[in-house]
Amino acid sequence: MQELDKVQINFDSNGLWVLNVALAIVMFGVSLGITFDDLGR
Repeated sequence: MQELDKVQINFDSNGLWVLNVALAIVMFGVSLGITFDDLGR
């Protein structure tokens, strides 16, 4: 488990941009499954 703690992920500006776009697409996909009844709860 200690090897996993030492893992670092370094993104350059292009890689970070792609990650942000991918995250936005995932969040949009999740939001498509929300109904008005979900918002009322």
